Amino acid sequence: METIIGLGGGPWPTFKRYLMERPTQGLPDRTIQLPFHLRQYQPEDLFDHAEVLAQSFADSDDRMLFPVLGSKDGCLDLMSEIVRRRDFVPEATWLASDASGPVGTVQGLKSGSTGMIQNVGVIPQARCKGLGKILLISVIRGYAAAGIETVQLEVTANNVPAVNLYEAMGFKLSKVLFKPAATILI
Repeated sequence: METIIGLGGGPWPTFKRYLMERPTQGLPDRTIQLPFHLRQYQPEDLFDHAEVLAQSFADSDDRMLFPVLGSKDGCLDLMSEIVRRRDFVPEATWLASDASGPVGTVQGLKSGSTGMIQNVGVIPQARCKGLGKILLISVIRGYAAAGIETVQLEVTANNVPAVNLYEAMGFKLSKVLFKPAATILI
């Protein structure tokens, strides 16, 4: 986290974030390796998406930017809002599970002809097993199936594992953003 004093009218923590993008074409084949099972968005999975989001972001700086990520109820409110939006893309919204239950989630929105990847989340116990890559391939292919040619996402710059994954998946930095925690509204 970078702290910049004086922006936004006061000394609030300001987070450096990257806006990254890539085309939906040119992905490697999606190879789902056991033990993960992916399921495209179904309304009955709403609570599972929320639970995974809450666990995934429990110790994340992103909770300071997006307070809804700090609790299961907040994540349920967020998921409920996402799926009600006219720009929601169910083909780009996935829930991953293993034998223990739901372990990963990603949601898709669109802005015009650009897919906006939201909330790539993997619970701590399922990290470093390739699930983030599997979720990204699934969401990007979902956008391609919906006729979208370019996708974007935002990531907090100090989330080095996520930035490395996105770069390895062909995402390129398109803009550096600074977001004060105290002024972000969801």
